[in-house]
Amino acid sequence: MRKTKDFLMVFSTILILCSVGTGLGILFGKILNYILSFFPESFQLLVTIGMFFVCIGLLTSVLINLKKKDE
Repeated sequence: MRKTKDFLMVFSTILILCSVGTGLGILFGKILNYILSFFPESFQLLVTIGMFFVCIGLLTSVLINLKKKDE
C-alpha cells in the first residue's frame, strides 16, 4: 500500500509540474511575441536574446536573495 501511495504522489507531482511548465511556457511565448511586435524584424533576434538574459538574471537574483534569507 505504501509503494502505491508513493507512486501516485510522484506521478501526480510530475503531472502538475508538466502542466504548470507548459502553461508558463505558453504565457512567456505570448508575452515575448507581444513585445517583439514593437520592434522591426531585424532587431527581433537581439531582443529575444536580451530577454533571455534578463529572465536568467532575475531568476538568479531571486534565488540568491532566498538563499541569503535562509542563512
